[in-house]
Amino acid sequence: MKVELRPHKGKNMATQKEETLPQYKVVVDGKLVGYKSWNFGSKIVFIEKLSPEEIAQVKSDVEYILGDTAGHVNAPDEEGIISKYDEESSEEEVADDFN
Repeated sequence: MKVELRPHKGKNMATQKEETLPQYKVVVDGKLVGYKSWNFGSKIVFIEKLSPEEIAQVKSDVEYILGDTAGHVNAPDEEGIISKYDEESSEEEVADDFN
C-alpha cells in the first residue's frame, strides 16, 4: 500500500486562478481516500470506506510523513447519511419549507 499526501489545488471561481487549499489530499495506491488539514494534530477525514487495518496503515504512514499525530473520521455509511428530504418526508413538508 502506497500512501501519499498531495496538495489540494482548486480553481477560485471568483478570480479564475488556481489556489492551494490548506489541506492535503490523502491518496492510497493512486486513489483519493480522504483529506487532512495542514493543522498539527488534525484528523484524517476519510471519504472512502477502508478496512480497520487499512485505516491503521494510512494513519501510521501519514504520521510518519508529517511527524504529526493523526486521528481520523470514517466515511459515512450510506444509511448514516441523513437528508432533510429523505423518503419519509411528505411532499407537504417539503413544500412548506419554501413558503
